This record gives sequence, C-alpha cells and structure tokens, in this order.
Amino acid sequence: MKKNYKHIVHGWSKRFSSLLPLSSHTQTPVYLPRFMCADEQLPRFVQECATTMSLISQFRLLAWEQAFQPASRQWFGKEPIPLVAYVAAFLVKTEQRLPSIGCLRRFLRQHPALIWACGFPLYGHTATRHSFDPDLSLPSRQQFSRVLRELDNAVLQLLLAAQVTQLLTLLPDNCFGQTVSLDTKHILAWVSAPCHGAMYCLKRGCGQFAVPARSPPLTAKETELRT
Repeated sequence: MKKNYKHIVHGWSKRFSSLLPLSSHTQTPVYLPRFMCADEQLPRFVQECATTMSLISQFRLLAWEQAFQPASRQWFGKEPIPLVAYVAAFLVKTEQRLPSIGCLRRFLRQHPALIWACGFPLYGHTATRHSFDPDLSLPSRQQFSRVLRELDNAVLQLLLAAQVTQLLTLLPDNCFGQTVSLDTKHILAWVSAPCHGAMYCLKRGCGQFAVPARSPPLTAKETELRT
C-alpha cells in the first residue's frame, strides 16, 4: 500500500510539472525571446551550445523590441506560448534549412538550449543540465503547423519594417538611398573579352578538357551597343 501511494504521488507530481512552467531566471520580458538578454545572463548550457550561440548572434540583429509589444490580456491557467517563440523557431527552420515542421521539432529537441533561447515556456523538471523536458516544453507538430499556416504576414512585415528603421538610424543620411544603379561597363568588358582563361569545356568522345577557341572580335556596332 505504501509503495502504491508513492506511485500515485509521483504520477500527480509529473502531471503538475507539465502544467506549471519553470523559471527561466532572466529579466527579459515574456514577449521577447530570451536570447535578447545579456550574455552573462545566459545559462551555462546555452553558452556551451555552439549551434545556439551562432544562431543567437544572427537573430539579435533583428529589431525584436520594435516589432513585438507586451500583451495587454491576462492569462489564467497554463501559460500560453508567446508568438515571438514561434517566429524565432521558424527562423531556426529557415536558417538550418529544415525541410519540415517535424524536422524542426526534432532539431529543437536535440538542442534544448534553442528551446530556452527562443522563449518557449519550460515544463517538466528533469535531472539533466537544462533541468526541463524538451518534449513537454515544445508544442506539437500539429500546433507548429497551425501557427505557421495562420501566422499573419503583417507580423513578419512589422519585423522587417522595424529592421529597416533601425538601419536608417545607424547609417548616415547623406549616403543612404542615394545609389540607384550600378555601372555595368566593367562587367560587359569582362564578358566580351576574347578568352578568360578559366573557361573550359569537355570534348565529346575523348574525355579531355580543352580551352575553347577565342571569340571573334566585336564589330563596331556591337561595341557601340554594349557601351
């Protein structure tokens, strides 16, 4: 009876651990990804994951603060997954060239530091270094697909517009947007050269490489048209 009692308590504690999120120990607002915090606030298991740190260095260049605002609605019960976590995960999918949502979820499970960095609520206390259950902390593949399918394009456009605005503040006013075209004469001169030396073709039937014959010189009319 005593052994059965412990089994029941363990089962209920596991259920509660899947409902109550763990603390992330950062001062980053909930509506922003956790990788926006300072480097010294990143957990050790995040700092030691080379893949996560490489992606963080790229994602920090985006203007997350201007694109996402705190939600005014108060939630009760299980903490909802912030939209910014989905957007960060989809950027991971694009950057890593993952072919499907299932591959994305598998990749995130293999890199718990990315789950922490993207801002997903952490569930399930474990004895691992990251101290949370990656599978419980991630939405299902169906939920991932639904959010991606229903994601408003205006959200991504807002993130892009905020990034352009940030670039405008960094670049000097006297040079940004002044160049509207490029001089292509040097490109045409390279194309019209008689022989470039790096161009080779394969002879049929002999399996040998040979330099193609020199191109005929351009006529005066062709030269005038290309300039």
